[in-house]
Amino acid sequence: MSLIYIKDEQIFKKTDNNIEIVENIKIDKDDIITSSLSIKEVITYTFKLPLSTPKEQLDAECDIQFYENAGLDLNKQYKHFYIKKELEKENVYLIEAIAIEISYLETKFKSILEKVGYFDYISLSSFAFGEFYNLYNKEKKRDAFVYLDNNQSFITIYENGEYLYSKNLNPLNPLLKTLNVDYQKFMDLMNNKGVKKENYELDEFLLANEIDKFFSDYFIAINNRISYGRSIFYLENIDNIYFYTPFHIKDIDSLKDFWELSGVNFEIVQHEDINFLDKLSIYYNEKHYKDKINFSIFPKPPKFYKTKTFYLFLVIFLTTAIFCGDFFYRDYQNKQLQSQLYKQQRLLKSKQIKLNKLKKINAIIMKKIDITNKKIANIDKQIAHIKKVLQTSLVLTNTPKTNKDIINISNLLKKNKLHTFVISKDINNSFQIGVYTKTENRKYIANFMNDLASYNYQNIKTNIISSNKNSNYVSVIRFQK
Repeated sequence: MSLIYIKDEQIFKKTDNNIEIVENIKIDKDDIITSSLSIKEVITYTFKLPLSTPKEQLDAECDIQFYENAGLDLNKQYKHFYIKKELEKENVYLIEAIAIEISYLETKFKSILEKVGYFDYISLSSFAFGEFYNLYNKEKKRDAFVYLDNNQSFITIYENGEYLYSKNLNPLNPLLKTLNVDYQKFMDLMNNKGVKKENYELDEFLLANEIDKFFSDYFIAINNRISYGRSIFYLENIDNIYFYTPFHIKDIDSLKDFWELSGVNFEIVQHEDINFLDKLSIYYNEKHYKDKINFSIFPKPPKFYKTKTFYLFLVIFLTTAIFCGDFFYRDYQNKQLQSQLYKQQRLLKSKQIKLNKLKKINAIIMKKIDITNKKIANIDKQIAHIKKVLQTSLVLTNTPKTNKDIINISNLLKKNKLHTFVISKDINNSFQIGVYTKTENRKYIANFMNDLASYNYQNIKTNIISSNKNSNYVSVIRFQK
């Protein structure tokens, strides 16, 4: 048995510990046909759910979060998986959701399927870095793997040998367009002159600047992606960064200083005959082709003795041998009807399961809507009460001076994006204004009070009437002219 790994235009064949690139596909019946997807081809979304979520509702809650917040189209079909991890510090599930459109898979693998017919397994290449430790005899620590090529670039984080997350980085293609060079010429530049400006001629000043800017921005992006892991996954400082490009970069060591000064070992993965990522994916697919996380929608046809055709042939043969004639015909018709009934029953059961799932999702949504409506009603009730009290206790005088104050105050309210439900002034030139805004915009109330002071209003005070999570922040502001 051999493992066939097909990536873009290349075909790899692994037999025992030997990997070779082959021109034509020759498949034996026991061969395993595999491929992989890059992180840029899939949709990923990370979110959290309470540990108190019942396990029977967990997948339904994941569906709701994924479809509502990750931009999935309800009119499209997806192959998706959820990687769940318990975070005891927050008492939550940390969910890494991964999906890809079925139509994209059909288009991507259409031409090669005409030759091979099926795929046993399609992995996500980010998962393959777990093979790095065994293949290169490395200790499992907090490690970042950075891959840079013309079409794709990403960073993948592992902790103690376990996958945490992946994030896209800028590939080389935009830089090549800016430099107006093709990929081969760029590789020659990197091999001969590299990343140091002093290696370039005076007339290559702009070229050197663009290359320097790209790699400066690139390494800043790496640091930002690592910082994301610290806040979401409670990841401590990275121990190692393993950096790989399919080509040599002269003086790339000069870019290691930033990391090494931070106590991070920056190591450049050496080139081999086979692309580093392809090699890891081949070994990973060989070990994991029976995993549940499998993006293939092109299964291998079952062996003949497991097919419905075989069973039908067997029934016909035995029935003919035993009963013959009319009895065989009637018995065969009866079996056919039973088969159709069984299919209809299975179809009905499948639809009932989907209906029950939709009912559960609908119940969860309706519960959330009810809670939200109650919160809104409570806020409206409080605002109405405040408005009634203030309107009965205070009378707004209609004088030119008052009108000028009202214009000034209205402009300041508009400037600070605040809404008012009551504004009043008494005979002592004391103003009271009831305002409200979204909770996340409550800083604008402080800005409004500062602006009042700049208009020589005095004794500016406020008190919080109501503040609810994800609701309105309501306040009454008092001041004098």
